[in-house]
Parts: sequence; structure tokens; C-alpha cells
Amino acid sequence: MRPLSYPETDVFLVAFCVIIPSSFYNVSSKWVPEVRQYMPNTPIVIGGFKTDLREDEEVLERLADMGGTPITEKMGKKLANELGAIGYVEFSSLTRKNLKEAFEFCIRVGIEAKNKIPPPPPPKP
Repeated sequence: MRPLSYPETDVFLVAFCVIIPSSFYNVSSKWVPEVRQYMPNTPIVIGGFKTDLREDEEVLERLADMGGTPITEKMGKKLANELGAIGYVEFSSLTRKNLKEAFEFCIRVGIEAKNKIPPPPPPKP
């Protein structure tokens, strides 16, 4: 059913939670392959959200207890590059850090893809 909502999409923001490693791995194992299957010519931006939790001691302790660590910005950028995404953005809805910039970047990518203009560089976190 999900692919029924894909036509006419100008850009996909495939996002993951920076403190849930499985959501990061699902980007490459599930979400991007599905998007590429149904919309191979539509640009993709990879996004890491809940970045504020990288500094939350309680969250970091729980993650460490499970043998995990947060996904870093470097890891996100590397994944975006490997997947051929237009760029990588990070943001926090809670603190609103980089939220506006991330969505403005996605909007510009969609508009420029529609108009066949080269994409802009991603915003600096």
C-alpha cells in the first residue's frame, strides 16, 4: 500500500533516529531500495533526527548497556554518499536545531529536481 503514495513525489527524506542503530541500517536495507524500486529518478535526502539525544546521559547509558552507540554525523554522511543520496541532514524537533534548514534543503532539492537544476549543497549542522 505504501508505494501507492509515491507517484508525484518530488523528493524523499529517508530519516532515521540517531540513537536507534537498527533504524540507521533500515535506511540501506529497506527504505532506499523500496524508493529506488518505485521511483528510481526521484532524489533522496538522508536525515538523522533526535540529534539532541546524543547528549542525553540516560539515553547514552541505556544504549551502551545494549552494546550500542549513537550514529554519528560522519556515519550518516558516509551512508548518504554510498547510497547516492543528494545529501545528508541532521535535526532535532525537540530543540529545533537545524530543523528549518533541513526541510528548506529538501524543498530546494525537490524544486530543483523538478526544474532540472543541480542540487544545492546540504546545510552545515
